[in-house]
Amino acid sequence: MTYFILAASAILAIIFIAGIVSAIRERGRSDKGRVYLPGTFAWLGGIGGGLFLIPTLIILLTTDESPWLSFVFLCISMLGGVLSLAHLNCRITYDQESFTHKNFLGIKRTYTYDQITGLKEGTHEDIFYMGRHFAMIDEYSVGAMEFEIMAKKRYQALSGGKPIPRVKPKLPDPFNGHVEGGAGLIVVYIGVTLLFLALLGWFVADVYLIPPSPEENKRMEMVFDRAAVRGDCLYLYPADESMESFQIRHLDGSVDPDPIKAVCDGTTTVTVYADRTKPKNGDPYYLVEAVMVDDTVLFSFEDEQRLRQNEYWPLIPFIGGFILLWCVYIFFSIRVGRNPERYSKKVIRLFFKDGYVH
Repeated sequence: MTYFILAASAILAIIFIAGIVSAIRERGRSDKGRVYLPGTFAWLGGIGGGLFLIPTLIILLTTDESPWLSFVFLCISMLGGVLSLAHLNCRITYDQESFTHKNFLGIKRTYTYDQITGLKEGTHEDIFYMGRHFAMIDEYSVGAMEFEIMAKKRYQALSGGKPIPRVKPKLPDPFNGHVEGGAGLIVVYIGVTLLFLALLGWFVADVYLIPPSPEENKRMEMVFDRAAVRGDCLYLYPADESMESFQIRHLDGSVDPDPIKAVCDGTTTVTVYADRTKPKNGDPYYLVEAVMVDDTVLFSFEDEQRLRQNEYWPLIPFIGGFILLWCVYIFFSIRVGRNPERYSKKVIRLFFKDGYVH
């Protein structure tokens, strides 16, 4: 997970920088023959996404928090990446004979105007269909009107005066046609729900299904000269004062610290499995996940997993409750959107912006 977050962060940083550079260069170019999203998308995506990328890396690299929290900030930063990537890739270049559409993933396809098979016009975006492919033009796109006028004229000229066939939505509309862009809103609902469920699943797996193991920790032979319990944490201090302290965290009474404290006598060699941690605020330390003296296990990996579970399990129903509230919000938004005549404008505004419901 750590390497995935680092790789994704690096890719996002490149996209943010490329988007802002592209927005700056757009200022000096002519808009003739081009359709593209304005530079505002790149600036919003780069600045907004970059701000959330900072805590992503700080939490991941300088704290002992679980990577899931860093993953949450990464997902929010990805929303900015969507804006930047849309500015970079969602484009159309055209002339009298043909047009080239570049989609969100950067794939280019060139068409002649007689290859257009349909047009779906909406309040906030228009979609040109070319067989199985399509080109969506957002209401904020620069040069959109000029291109659409050109496409309609050229299609009529090539088809003997016939207009571009209009396309009606094929998928069932849960809003019964009362909400503009309802299909896109459902996609957002599904996407956000899946994101929350993935977060919940990852957290459950991290707490319950991925136990600590020797392979994930550094085995060290240590001599400790003292130990102390403060709060719910047992501190072990190496005889070598140049080393950081070792800590067993989240003690809850099920682990007896006295046998461990007894071997911190300045002479006994103790085998510990630990992972070095550097908190955002505070000195680095080693998080202990197992303690042994010869063949005697004083603190096992199973003990560490049980302590972690007891500490973090309340977050699972918290996240689950948040998902439940989100699902309730979706349910009532669909109900209001399907029957807007039953509700006041004040209620409708709780779920939709003005002008989206008719």
